[in-house]
Amino acid sequence: MKMFRYILITGLISLIALSCSKDEPNYTIPARPVGFKINTNVADSHLANTGNIGVYIYAKDKSNYDNLLSGVKGVKSYSAPRLSGEYIGFSGLMIVNTGSTLTPTPFAVFDLCCPNEDMENIRVVPTNDGTAKCPQCNSTYEIIFGTGRPLSGPALEKRDFLQSYYITATGQSEFRVFYSEN
Repeated sequence: MKMFRYILITGLISLIALSCSKDEPNYTIPARPVGFKINTNVADSHLANTGNIGVYIYAKDKSNYDNLLSGVKGVKSYSAPRLSGEYIGFSGLMIVNTGSTLTPTPFAVFDLCCPNEDMENIRVVPTNDGTAKCPQCNSTYEIIFGTGRPLSGPALEKRDFLQSYYITATGQSEFRVFYSEN
C-alpha cells in the first residue's frame, strides 16, 4: 500500500512539474477568429498529398507573398477567405499535410504570422526542408511534423511557437479549421 501511494504521489508531482515546465509553447500573436473549410477532393486537392502545403492569404497580399514562395516545392497559395463568414486568423493560414496517422487528421494548421514579430504583414514562408522561415528576423520553425516549434533565431530563445489551430474532419475529404480558447 505504501508503495502504491509513493508511486501515485511521485506521478502527480512529475505531472505537475511537466505541466509547468519551460517547454510549453508560447503563443503571442493577437487572437483573431478562425473558421475555414477545405476540401481535398475539389478546391484544395493539392493538400491530398503528404508533404504538401496550402497557404491561405488575403487577396491583397497574395502576389507579394507568392514572390517569397518562388522555388519552394509542394506549396500552393490561395486567396482567402473564399466565402462570407470564413476567417483566416491574424495573417493567414498555412495548412501542412504531415501524413500523420497518430492524429485525427493528417494536417497541421498554423497562422502565417511570425510570433517573434507579432505583426500582421510579417509572415513566415515555407521552405524546401520542412521548416518555415521569417524573412524579417530569420527565425525558423518546424512545420512538417506539425509542431511549429522554433528551431533557430530570436524565436528559439523566447520559445515563441507558431500559433496553431484545430482541424477536424467533417466528411470524407472535407475539413474545418477553427480556433478555440477553451
